[in-house]
Amino acid sequence: QSLPKLKLCTPHCMNYTKLENAVIEEVQNICRKYLDKKKCKQIIDDNNNNVQNEIELNKEKSNLAKAIEVLDFQIEKLYEDKLIARKKINDVLVKHYFIKDGKKEKRNSGDYFTLSFDDDVLYKKEKVLEKVFLKTFKTFLAKYHKGGTILFVGLGNSSILGDSFGVNTLNKLIATNAYNDFLTIPKVALFAPETTSKTGISSFKLIEMVVNHLKPDVIILLDSFVTSNVNFINRTIEINDCGVIFQDQLRSNRVIDKKTFQIPVLSIGCPTLLEYEKTFFSKYTLEQDLEILTKIVANAINHTVMS
Repeated sequence: QSLPKLKLCTPHCMNYTKLENAVIEEVQNICRKYLDKKKCKQIIDDNNNNVQNEIELNKEKSNLAKAIEVLDFQIEKLYEDKLIARKKINDVLVKHYFIKDGKKEKRNSGDYFTLSFDDDVLYKKEKVLEKVFLKTFKTFLAKYHKGGTILFVGLGNSSILGDSFGVNTLNKLIATNAYNDFLTIPKVALFAPETTSKTGISSFKLIEMVVNHLKPDVIILLDSFVTSNVNFINRTIEINDCGVIFQDQLRSNRVIDKKTFQIPVLSIGCPTLLEYEKTFFSKYTLEQDLEILTKIVANAINHTVMS
């Protein structure tokens, strides 16, 4: 007798269908003997509950996403009248804001440029992003640099990842201030004051001492920013000529802007922390993103300063 299912041959006296039914019946008997109906029902009920919970969580996630979109829109509307220009360059959205009365906005007055991008640009087109940032930075530097020393200050705490953008970027820059014999090389000085909790000295005081000693043409502050917009975390680079206001309790609460030392101050940073209900959150890709972002900013700065 041929068994098509198994592609085998058996003695003519064997009935395959009868054998198959006997095996199935035996398996069923074993299942009936050992299977607890109550447990089986519990498993089914638990599974149904898990499915229902997942549906509810997805609904809640969707509602939160819509709420974030509404908040983002409201934030954009607040600054809509300050928006001078908006342009997309190779998938990088560049916005130029001018804030005349910074007190109302709890910001310093001046020009703000934001470069926003998505994952694809950051991970696959970093050279494109570097080129766009380079062009923006070059415009600012040409406006304020008159040939003297450029002082870069890396703000933040190098031991805290979410506060290390400034220091990590500074570590990738080229210092040339010591090479006095090479007159054609622009003078670049680098300084990282760290935080008061580390040094026991006010960050502002340390910066003040360095500025008084070097008397630079322009001061460029590099820092990690905090945002209330989840879409901006590690996906926006900001550059402005307004300086910064220290709000971290570990640092001085002093303002550093063009009025502080009567020297132009530029500020470059990236939002690395999300603030929500007085709690700070970071993205799980922060370490990877910081490595790319600091390299992009540092490469653009080195190229601009040295060219």
